Amino acid sequence: MAYVKLTTSMTQNAETIKRSVDDFYETQGTSFSSTRHAPWGVMKLVQESLKSGDVLVDFGAGNGRLGLGIPDSVRYNAVEPSSSLRAEAAKILAERKNVEIIDGGFVVGEQHATSIQESSADAIACLAVLHHIPTDAARRAAIAKLARILKPGGTLILTVWNLRCKKFFRNKTLAERIRIWLAAHLRLSMVSGGGKGDVMVSWKANGASTVRYVHAFTLDELKKLFDPMIWEIEVISAWGNETPTSLEEGRNLVVKALKKQ
Repeated sequence: MAYVKLTTSMTQNAETIKRSVDDFYETQGTSFSSTRHAPWGVMKLVQESLKSGDVLVDFGAGNGRLGLGIPDSVRYNAVEPSSSLRAEAAKILAERKNVEIIDGGFVVGEQHATSIQESSADAIACLAVLHHIPTDAARRAAIAKLARILKPGGTLILTVWNLRCKKFFRNKTLAERIRIWLAAHLRLSMVSGGGKGDVMVSWKANGASTVRYVHAFTLDELKKLFDPMIWEIEVISAWGNETPTSLEEGRNLVVKALKKQ
């Protein structure tokens, strides 16, 4: 199906948009994993927040690559709804003894519940997940779920894509560049049935070519998801590969937040 047809004739509500994301990672999980092995700078923020004996929950863990850099003295729980990505994580982390791979994720209509107990995590990583969740209400519910899992005083490291970054326009057609720009800068909905800032972004790897739903966050919008009665934000900015940078250069928006005691 042509990309233009997907973005102009879809009549999706939030649940069907979420299912399309689930379907993408289920069918493309192996190809996706093959492009996601190298560590990147934000993972250092996660590692620096840990101490011996801690429990780290990686929510939306993908192929579990974060677990490769976690010390043996830290319990690493990789929570992932995609069975194909859980299988990749099992292969990548096969030699690690401090790992548990768990079926679960965020909910839209109660899909993907998880067995992780409330107030059980000393730290949570949620990397490149939230921008795939449609609607502000569902994103707020996701942050609330992370707060319930995290212990008081615990640390959350969360990232979303920054679609205002110039690098997101590389290797895109002119039509797609325009759609991304309209979503990211003018806050238009480029997905029928979606909300402001929603857009379908192309994906190509290992011969596969498709699209997936992405919400284009602003820093202010991201900050508003964190209830100041619950969270203390220590870091919120655009990041490059290793360090904070400008919105034009940073491929990700990064939040480091503490759950208040």
